[in-house]
Amino acid sequence: LKDNLAWSSSDLALATIDAAGLATTIVKGVTEPTPVTITVVSGKVSGKSKLTITAPELIKIDVTPAIPFVAAGLGQKFSAEGLRSDDTTEVLSKEIKWSSSDPSVVIIDKDGFAKVIANGLTMPQAVTITAVSGKVNGTAKLTATPPVVTTLLVTPSIPFVAAGKKVQFMAEGTLTDETVQQS
Repeated sequence: LKDNLAWSSSDLALATIDAAGLATTIVKGVTEPTPVTITVVSGKVSGKSKLTITAPELIKIDVTPAIPFVAAGLGQKFSAEGLRSDDTTEVLSKEIKWSSSDPSVVIIDKDGFAKVIANGLTMPQAVTITAVSGKVNGTAKLTATPPVVTTLLVTPSIPFVAAGKKVQFMAEGTLTDETVQQS
């Protein structure tokens, strides 16, 4: 039977069909269900079926940046780009749910902004950031690092000392996690 079949599509701009009956949708940007009639003919007998092309499915999520290093107290904005079944890509925002593999070290909000909240971090710690939409997810690693100095205050600021005498200077540093350390 299969050698005597002739397949056709009612709209070749929407879908093609090969001699074996394999239909391929070729439209990009479909947002609403769009019907196409598939017809098969063998001699004087024919049959028809409706093929409805739906919006492309999300098949992959890429999360960027891939491997940032972020000091305690600081943050990093992540973004998610989706690849759809029609080979189109788009930045995903509203449909993404964000999560952190260790919320005691890194939290992430609904907009993809992650912040290192761990206090007393002395060694780098890797955390996985996940973006999920439906059944599809993508991940990136964030390495939380110990806090770094953002400002230094030196005291005394205007020392007066007699020649031949000594004066002790001190440094007070404010770190990215808002802690203060003194020398």
